[in-house]
Amino acid sequence: MKRDELWKVYVAKNPVFAAPDATVTLTARGLKKMFEQTYDHGFKAGVRSGMTLERGLSSFKSGLFGKKS
Repeated sequence: MKRDELWKVYVAKNPVFAAPDATVTLTARGLKKMFEQTYDHGFKAGVRSGMTLERGLSSFKSGLFGKKS
């Protein structure tokens, strides 16, 4: 997930974030929740990327070493 996509998720849940000059107050609980959401989105994106890379590498290896001349 790209930065702008993540920001859209936050703005959808907290429309006041879209106003450039808005004053936003977060409780410690709210800040922790925001951090956890960011971590979760990043982790899921990393896992998806890792699986894609793993599939690509596996495909590359079988193509490279699977053929006998």
